Amino acid sequence: MPALESWSASEKWAWERICAGEVAEMSSIGGYGPGCFSWLKEGEPEDWPDDRRISADFMKTIATRSPFSEAPAGRVIGIICAVVEGRLDLDDEILPLSLWLHESRLPDGVSLNKTWAKGDLSLFGSDVGYWNLPASGLHVGGDWVLQNGRFPQVDAIGASVHGNVEADGATFTGPLNVDGMEVGDNLFLRGGARFDAGVNLVTAKIGGQIDASGSTFTGLFKTDRMEVGGDLFLNDGARFDADVDLYGATIGGSLQLQGSDYSGRVRLENVRVEGELMLSVWQNHPNWQPSTALGLRNAHVGALQMVPPVPDDPAARHSWARHMEDGGLEPLPVDLANFTYERFGGYGSEAEHDITRIEAARLIAWVEQSVPEGRAPGEGYAPQPYMQLATTLRAMGAEAAADDVDFARLSHRMETRDSPLLWLTDAAARYIVGFGVYPQRALYWFGGLVVAGWLISYRSTGMEGRKPFERLFYSLENALPLIDLSQDFQRIEHPDRRIANFYHFQKVAGFILATVLVGALTLLGG
Repeated sequence: MPALESWSASEKWAWERICAGEVAEMSSIGGYGPGCFSWLKEGEPEDWPDDRRISADFMKTIATRSPFSEAPAGRVIGIICAVVEGRLDLDDEILPLSLWLHESRLPDGVSLNKTWAKGDLSLFGSDVGYWNLPASGLHVGGDWVLQNGRFPQVDAIGASVHGNVEADGATFTGPLNVDGMEVGDNLFLRGGARFDAGVNLVTAKIGGQIDASGSTFTGLFKTDRMEVGGDLFLNDGARFDADVDLYGATIGGSLQLQGSDYSGRVRLENVRVEGELMLSVWQNHPNWQPSTALGLRNAHVGALQMVPPVPDDPAARHSWARHMEDGGLEPLPVDLANFTYERFGGYGSEAEHDITRIEAARLIAWVEQSVPEGRAPGEGYAPQPYMQLATTLRAMGAEAAADDVDFARLSHRMETRDSPLLWLTDAAARYIVGFGVYPQRALYWFGGLVVAGWLISYRSTGMEGRKPFERLFYSLENALPLIDLSQDFQRIEHPDRRIANFYHFQKVAGFILATVLVGALTLLGG
């Protein structure tokens, strides 16, 4: 396809190579040699050689106007290391082929509102210098590549990308606003990318994964009601200097937070994670900073992978400790109200990574220290976090640990009772039958009652001449409410009123203990 006479020599040179199925690398004009990395990093667009300059009208013509847009043999319109003069306005245009504009400068910007790119749309390594990049309603049939580029505010509200959105290593000096975007595959925000003014993914739908590992987010990271088909990686060296707000998001894979820095609040309320919520992997924990708080109210995860605190070692690092200004650690403020999880996850077989092999005291300490910001540990009575922990442990076969958690829950309830009568009721249940969690305690009390009766019998003149085993059986029968004393035992009288009153008390106490024990065992058997 012949070039237009109105085109410059550089544009004609680029068009010739594009038609031949090559990528037009403008740095090879005039003997400068391939590559333009140094030009991107050093000097302004006006310092670039004139033979690297092409007009926005030229780009628009070859990308959108027939027959030029169908002429390239490689089915790609590719240009590297160019300065595009003028604003590249592609609003409402159809791009039949893939458009690559790599390692280039667009000082007057580009506009992509309602653009229909049937192939890839790539600005790899390019610098868009205008104050914003409007792309609302953009549709890309392949990948939208912003990797290693530099961009101002990007408004891609309601955009649709059939493949990946790749922004690895990119810098966004303004907000990245992709509210309502639909991505068929993955959203890559990783590899040291910088987001200086926030990311808005509210109501976005991502078919694959979102990977933001190792990147820096200076502004708010907001993803209310977002849907992610795969994993969400906010881990491995990512840095969040403002809040992370995932309220109501749905994540089909795992949510990984380990090994990253969090300076603001992390809101996971109403989030649903089908896979794991990964807070710690091996000894790689989140770096919660002094102002961080974590909200898990009404969230649900398939599995929770974490390392609980060590009660007798406040300096031990774990998933739920934040850094203090003096370099020490303190409990991370956490709202666990109605937070549910089906199981505990973990890599490896060491006890550190197998929650069911960790002593229950550490898990109880996790629940008891995890209170919302502004509240002290132990303040108020919140049974649900205990109940959820016990339910999960039982489902995983850790019955003994689950019993310890239930006992801790009821002990906490007793300690927070406002009514003295209710406190006394709980105290009796705790010390007599272990709140029903440990009903065997009633047997200990019963045994003590029998032994006491046996010893007191030696002080009763009514039992003089009785052998030790007779005294023991007398005490045992007297304490058992369902067994009548033998005729011989019924004739025994205790002249000392205090001794007689003790054996009357023994009968009543034995009846109460037997009733409580039978009731507790019935409940356990049911």
